[in-house]
Amino acid sequence: PDLEASAARRGRSQSRLLLQQPQFLLFLAAIALVQSSHAVLYGFATIHWRDAGISEAAIGWLWAEGVIAEIAVFYTAAHFTRRLGPWRLLMISSMIASLRWAGLASTTTLTHLILLQWLHAFSFALSHLALVEFITRRVPASATTSAQTLVDALSLGLAFGGTMLLAGILYTAYAGGAWYLMCAMTLIALALAFLGHRRFRAVISF
Repeated sequence: PDLEASAARRGRSQSRLLLQQPQFLLFLAAIALVQSSHAVLYGFATIHWRDAGISEAAIGWLWAEGVIAEIAVFYTAAHFTRRLGPWRLLMISSMIASLRWAGLASTTTLTHLILLQWLHAFSFALSHLALVEFITRRVPASATTSAQTLVDALSLGLAFGGTMLLAGILYTAYAGGAWYLMCAMTLIALALAFLGHRRFRAVISF
């Protein structure tokens, strides 16, 4: 019990220290925006495409495409992640994500959707690799568990959950136009990632 209590105290201490670091906060905000921008896709894409007259079989293929695309990126990741670094990876991811969401907002033509769904390789897989690279290369080894916990809680939990609620309201009001807000979110993430790339080159230190 004493060891568990001590470990818990260390974890809370590391979390507090991380939340005082501008580099960590900037990355956390940017990754939260990119990953949360998938809310309209995950929550309402199937409904949107079905309402546009796309068959269930074609919709199934569109989802399968995304899985294939991210597997391809993860399989080849070792060749480029270290060279690009976390901020460049996130810049590329957010830029292409913004193009993806703008495209999905403006078309339901199946051939266009097939092309746009391949961009899941960048909007999702590349942002995940940016996160892994950031925690591996920029966070002290003693704080990596705390960093991952904070990202999971604040980015994948709080931010994504809030965006999903907002996505439901927007989709009800604007249908596919809801993707334009997701596009705006990723453009903000692009600006934050660019700022992070310019300002921060070193490992976080406490």
